[in-house]
Amino acid sequence: IDPNLEFQDFIKETVSQQLPSIKVGKFTRAWGVHYVPGAYSGLHAHTPGQQLTAVMFLNECETSLEYPLAGSLITCQPLDHEINYTAYKPKPGNVVIMEANIFHGTYPTLNERRVFVCDFEYEHLNGENI
Repeated sequence: IDPNLEFQDFIKETVSQQLPSIKVGKFTRAWGVHYVPGAYSGLHAHTPGQQLTAVMFLNECETSLEYPLAGSLITCQPLDHEINYTAYKPKPGNVVIMEANIFHGTYPTLNERRVFVCDFEYEHLNGENI
């Protein structure tokens, strides 16, 4: 899928520009997901270890007035005494990069939904958390 490691280089470059105290390390695994209409992914996290997860959207998802978030990726990030909930509408080529221990999932999709997912090890260069 990525014989010249361009996607891996993109992830490493993007993280180093946005979070210079983070060094993306070894690629650990990748997979594609093909959702059929009505399919979804329940909230989950990728563990064990200190990893980043990158989700690349391969197609757009249909929405409707009744289902405005159909096919969207959602993340639930714990903050101090609350949870930050974010929804990402799929747009082909867009990438969401998150710590792999962030709970995430998808709303049921109205049409086919395709994503490519990669996990990478990482380290904090200054010893702090992201």
